[in-house]
Amino acid sequence: MSTTDSSGNRDPSDRVARIEHWIDRALKELPPQRAPHSLQARVLATVARRNQAWWHRPFAAWPTPARVAFALCCATLAKLSVDASMWLLSSMPGLGRLESSSFAAWHALAAVHSSLAASIPAPWWYGALTLIAVACGGVFALGTIAYRTLYALR
Repeated sequence: MSTTDSSGNRDPSDRVARIEHWIDRALKELPPQRAPHSLQARVLATVARRNQAWWHRPFAAWPTPARVAFALCCATLAKLSVDASMWLLSSMPGLGRLESSSFAAWHALAAVHSSLAASIPAPWWYGALTLIAVACGGVFALGTIAYRTLYALR
């Protein structure tokens, strides 16, 4: 049942309703589409990741009390290992001879290093440092290019 105005034109809302009905019928006649195979794997991986226990998640996602307890345990273990090594080293006989010989070796190595460093001109040092900086930048750039080429486009 269409409505017309005084000039004989049909109501625009009736025309919109007919277009909606036509589009709805055309879409219902389409065969159902399957999701891409990768979508199912990604959805299942996301659901599995959300259902993980807190200790299987990244450290930043752990509850605060668990992170504090973990940090305290690590600090305690570090302190105990340092104390144990100091206790073992203090009970070893002849450690003084080892300290004096390694101290002498260290001084000899430092003397050789300082004489070599003094014999090389400063511009060569600057050139070597520049070469190292350029090499580090090149490795960083190659890593960035490799990442963007291999992984970022997926």
